[in-house]
Amino acid sequence: TTTEPGTEATVRNSGSSAHAVFEFTIPRGATGSSAAIPQLITVADAPPQPSGNNLPMTFHDNVVFSGSNITHTIDSGNIVINQYQVFFHCTVSASQVTPAAIQISILQDGDILPGGVARHTFQSSNEYATVSLSTAFAVSETSSTIQVSSSTPGFLLSDIALTLNRLSDLPE
Repeated sequence: TTTEPGTEATVRNSGSSAHAVFEFTIPRGATGSSAAIPQLITVADAPPQPSGNNLPMTFHDNVVFSGSNITHTIDSGNIVINQYQVFFHCTVSASQVTPAAIQISILQDGDILPGGVARHTFQSSNEYATVSLSTAFAVSETSSTIQVSSSTPGFLLSDIALTLNRLSDLPE
């Protein structure tokens, strides 16, 4: 038998000492709060994209999407969020005269996030490099827009993926 939370658990033998029949009375657990819905998104690329001009990279697919605090329109470079950690990954190939350097930045509302920059210098025009970066940040407004851009033209970016994961309500 289940009883109210906070009552004592009991065991009673309703049979005999030779043929015991135990009746258990167990208190029900207190009602807790419901688990929060995970707030995360992973977006991925479309065909390879050229680098340069600090234009936002576009993401074609919403691969994983959960919660209501993140929005992304397919084939857009804008991901609107609240308070999160961002993970970015891509493969870069040099399609210009080398040596040459590329910088990839994660921007929040048009400004580069602290820790949101990765650089690579290519020594060969046939070289490929993996660029990954991660940084946590708070949002002081009701929402914020995240973009990823590259500052140097002449490179081809592929295997592009970005994951946003809500950490908690960070202090502002």
